[in-house]
Amino acid sequence: MSSDTIEAKTEIVALNGISPAELFASPDKINEILVRINDEARKLPGDQDLSVARNRSAIVSTAFKVVRSKTFLDDIGKTLVADLKAQTTAIDGERRRIRTALDTLRDEIREPLEAWEKQEQTRKAGHETAIRTIRAFGQLLKPTAEAIQLDLDKAESIYKGRDWEEYYPDAFEAFKELTKLCRAELDKMALQAGIQAERARMLAEIEVERAKLKAERDEINRTKAEMAAANAPSPVESTPVEPELTPTITVNSKSTTYTELNESTFLLMAHAIKTLVLLLDKHVIHELPTADSMIIAKATELRQIALAEAKRAGILTEIV
Repeated sequence: MSSDTIEAKTEIVALNGISPAELFASPDKINEILVRINDEARKLPGDQDLSVARNRSAIVSTAFKVVRSKTFLDDIGKTLVADLKAQTTAIDGERRRIRTALDTLRDEIREPLEAWEKQEQTRKAGHETAIRTIRAFGQLLKPTAEAIQLDLDKAESIYKGRDWEEYYPDAFEAFKELTKLCRAELDKMALQAGIQAERARMLAEIEVERAKLKAERDEINRTKAEMAAANAPSPVESTPVEPELTPTITVNSKSTTYTELNESTFLLMAHAIKTLVLLLDKHVIHELPTADSMIIAKATELRQIALAEAKRAGILTEIV
């Protein structure tokens, strides 16, 4: 009906030659019809004698025609709306069919590209994860050299076990930085271990020299005591007797005079003390400037003991 012309008339005006779509397409058409209906309806005389039945019937008839005109025009609009709704529903269905068909075609066309993009995403994520793993080894170094070397070996296995493609510069830089960091830490640990070993060796050597010095001092004191006892006068003798020979004592199964023993023993002590002092000065002052306070304290203490013994023995000039 939407494309048909209206070959009819309202109860008041004719609508021949006008299609429903044209009638409701423009407010001017509706206004024109309303004006025509209004003019036709108001043709009744205004001063009619309503006591006359015919005049009253004319008013009723005209009002009824207005109502019939309203119903007629409204039905035309309602039918047009129904037709338009049916068309809209059909159009919406076709729109859905078009969207579904073209979306399917689009997905089919894009499928190879999306598969490649997914593969690329997986490939790049693998490289990036591997680089993060290499860098993670250097973020928290292990406390032992063995553990650090193990992490470095793992990182090297990751680095050499992949074809990095365009990520090679990043991977190379990450492994280079890790290697530099681990090597520096391993060198530091090795140096510290060497220092600790040298410290222990020096402490042991100082203790050995301290024991040697004490043994030398004890031997000298014992020898002096034996000499003094050998040269002491006998309590039963009333008059001093001139000794015929310089008293002798036996050292290492040899008969040695007091003078010879005193001189040789002191020279031996002087040599021992001199060697000890030079050893301490060399290690503490020259060879190990980074020696810790414990070594320096022990060395200084032992040096002071040696110098004191030398001074007491009267051989200080031999070593200073």
